[in-house]
Formats: sequence, structure tokens, C-alpha cells
Amino acid sequence: MIQTSSLPLFTSPKTDTNSLPKPIDQDDPTTTLLPLPPHALKSLPSLSHVLNRVTSAPLCLYNFYLYIRTEEPAYEPLLDFWLDVSAHEQLWNEWNRQKESSQAPSTTPSMDTNVIVLSDGYDGISDDEVKESAELIVRDYIHLHSRRYIPLQGIHRARVLAHISDKNYSPFVFLDSKQHIYNCLGPPYKRFLNSKCRCNIGIYHRWFSLFIGCIAIATAVAIGFSLILVNSRPEERLWVVLPFFIGILQIWASWEGFVGWLGLLGRR
Repeated sequence: MIQTSSLPLFTSPKTDTNSLPKPIDQDDPTTTLLPLPPHALKSLPSLSHVLNRVTSAPLCLYNFYLYIRTEEPAYEPLLDFWLDVSAHEQLWNEWNRQKESSQAPSTTPSMDTNVIVLSDGYDGISDDEVKESAELIVRDYIHLHSRRYIPLQGIHRARVLAHISDKNYSPFVFLDSKQHIYNCLGPPYKRFLNSKCRCNIGIYHRWFSLFIGCIAIATAVAIGFSLILVNSRPEERLWVVLPFFIGILQIWASWEGFVGWLGLLGRR
């Protein structure tokens, strides 16, 4: 048996795509973004927009997930938890739609007026699938010895475990925990925006620029020593400056994630 909310569909009050928060306010003193022009700052999406997949590259969920995985891996379990809970919400909503479209079985009200107990499953998405989805989240993130343990307030953790023990698998069980994780993802999201506002090349291009820069500097050093050994004229040795300059430029581009000539072409 599964305990379910009497509401037909679950809608998170903080992350629903129909009630997304406004974009970041440039007058908010807690917003640590680059000093961009007001019109550019207003166009930046909020964290909710990115998490709910209503943005496109380079500020889409894939880019944010790649940034978390490569730059701040400590936050990866938190982002995975948020996404897994969202997937559970979608499964729950589909299960409720399926329930409403089928012949409604007899229900027995529980002591909680917001909860009813279903005695039968439905074709398609079964009760076991909903149960397994919720229990997998608890097993992976909530238990103290979970393989991807996430920091939660004690009251939130205890509340989730109590509901799951009572066979209540509604997404409302995870609502407070999901909101807490959403708040925790705020600081890395601001740093993600900073990196995207400052960069115009991706992580693989940065590695490539670093490789080219090291090759160029090694070539400059080799040519410089060769010209010294053959006792070349000083004006001939000036050519060493060219590969050395290219190498420094490429290493700087790799470090900053910004290529100047791409900026001149409009790729900002």
C-alpha cells in the first residue's frame, strides 16, 4: 500500500516552471556577479530556470552540471539529489494522472486528512515503481551511510525517514530537503555565472590552449639555445620572441578561459 497526498498532482512551490523566480536582481547586495551592464544582468537566468531546463547553452543544465562536475565536485551529490527528486515528482504526477484516468479503486482515509491509502495498483506505472523511486532517494542520499550522503538539517532528515517508514512516498516528503539543497546550490551557481560571463571557450578548448602554449614556449626555448650555440647575430635571436609570445598568450587564454580574437568577433 502507498500513502498518497489527496492533491492530484505535486507542484513544488519553489521550483515550478510556471512560477519561476525572477532573474537575479542587480540591486541585490548579496549577488556576487561581475560588474555587467544592467541590461546584460537582467537577462541572466535564475537557478530555477536552469534546473527546470528552460534555458539554452551556455547557461543550460548540461553546462551547469559540467561546471559542477569539473570545478566543484563536492556539490555534485546535491545537484543529483535535486534532479532525482524532480524525477520522482514527475513519476508521481504521471502515476496520479494514470490513477485518475482509470477506474478509481476504493480508498480508505487515514488519520491525516492530507493522506489517503491506496489498496490497489494501476496499469502502467505501478505502486512499486513509485515506492522504489522514493526509497532509492533515501538510500542514496538521506541515510547516514549513504554512498552519496548530503548535508541536511536533522529535522528534515528525520521527517523524511519517518514518512518513508510510514510508507508515504509523496514528493511532499522531500519538499523541505529539496528547498534546502536548492539554497545550497545558490553560491556555486553564482560562480558558474561568473565563469560563463568571463569566458568564451569551454573546458576542452582551455586544455588545448594550455597544450599549444606549452609547446610554443618549449619551441621558443629550444630555438633560443640553438641560436646561442651557433653564435647567431642578436637581431636573429629576436625571432624567439614570436613563439614565446604565442605560448604566453595561449597559457593566459587557458587560465582565463577567454580568447581575445574571439571576443573581437563577437563571441563573448
